[in-house]
Amino acid sequence: MRLHEYPALAGRQVGQCRGNARRLAHGLRLSRVAANADAQNDGALASGYVARMSGADDESERPRGPFSLTPIGWVSSPYRRRFGTPQQASAIDSDREAVLELDSELIPEQALRDLAGVERLWVLSFLHRSGTWGPSVRPPRGARVRRSLFATRSPDRPNPIGLHRVTVVAIDGLRVRVDALEALDGTPIVDVKPRLANIDER
Repeated sequence: MRLHEYPALAGRQVGQCRGNARRLAHGLRLSRVAANADAQNDGALASGYVARMSGADDESERPRGPFSLTPIGWVSSPYRRRFGTPQQASAIDSDREAVLELDSELIPEQALRDLAGVERLWVLSFLHRSGTWGPSVRPPRGARVRRSLFATRSPDRPNPIGLHRVTVVAIDGLRVRVDALEALDGTPIVDVKPRLANIDER
């Protein structure tokens, strides 16, 4: 290649680089548009959090799973051992509070904004230290006879989901202080819902 041909070659390469940059920028814009289209509400857009439950692609009429859930936080409670933790803490240790510590990497504070003034909650947890399950269990209280699993509140279940009725004491950012909660320290939180007196107590 002659010396006088170098400027023309350099110009073509610069043009190619500019074209590649424009195509890349266009691709990034399309990616952002697609991500925004996937968001279902303003809260998801504001936080940048858009997620789907694993297994949601199963479009069969009766999907069998398995499904996976990501905890939204963890329980901070005075209970450290499974044995000795009351099955209904509010009836026994009403003066022992717990804290719902929501994950700041997943949950924006905006998701709790309208909990101000809400007094009672349902907390769904994953009982991560439950054992193997069977079709019948022997409850720790009452007559020492075996009962069918789903007629008991045993934590040893096919899907060990805990359902806790709590009263809100205070909210500080992503920390929700509640009254007695019968869950071990570190128990993963699956969801938090308001208790609706006109519906939940029926």
